[in-house]
Amino acid sequence: ILLRNRLQEAGKSPSTINLQLSILKGVSFQAWAQGLIDDHTWMTVKSIKGVRGSRVEKGRALKQKEMAKLVFHCEDNETLKGVRDAAIMMLGAGCGLRRAEIVNLKLDGIDKDNRSIRVIGKGNKERLVLCSDTVWEYLSKWLSYRENTSSVGIPNVFCVIYKGTHIDTSRPLTESALYKMLRVRAAESDVSSFTPHDLRRTFATRLFENGNDANIVRENMGHSSILTTQRYDKRDKDKARQATRDIHVI
Repeated sequence: ILLRNRLQEAGKSPSTINLQLSILKGVSFQAWAQGLIDDHTWMTVKSIKGVRGSRVEKGRALKQKEMAKLVFHCEDNETLKGVRDAAIMMLGAGCGLRRAEIVNLKLDGIDKDNRSIRVIGKGNKERLVLCSDTVWEYLSKWLSYRENTSSVGIPNVFCVIYKGTHIDTSRPLTESALYKMLRVRAAESDVSSFTPHDLRRTFATRLFENGNDANIVRENMGHSSILTTQRYDKRDKDKARQATRDIHVI
């Protein structure tokens, strides 16, 4: 109870507090099961209730105009980095890949005949993602450069490019480098900053906007729980908030 109260006083969100309480209960159960604490202590910990409430969800889905500005800016550069970065953003927003899934994507996971990619996600769970024509166009353009490099190197689809023109197939693109790249591209394209996970939120939101039910979205996102998927639905959130600005009180 003391821990819960301290977390509340510190302004932690209900979900953060409940997660920490859940961890504490799990550890206490194991301690009780091994005879390290008595029945009374275990029952006391078990009886601690979580807190109610919610917070405004963080993150956003990018608008189509924003995605167009980002991708077209990469194309205007006419560089290898531009081709690579456009493909990365299309995979994030068009296939819902996580940052780690993008940097760990392997060449042998690309099926050119079916235009699909095999992704190893969280919990070592594998899923097959079909690419739209637009996503495949940008991905295949990068692959044509990536596969024509002389050295064999690493099996990763995305790797480092130095001096703007040389693909270094011995060094995979890192998660931190991907994050930094998106921040730079956003600034260059005059788009509000966003995170790699916002591209994944964009993917989920587009699926919802196209009339797909939550279970289909869950499958494509690689989620175990549909409750997790519903948090990615960013449809009309801005419109709902903006509605209060249109109220004329007097």
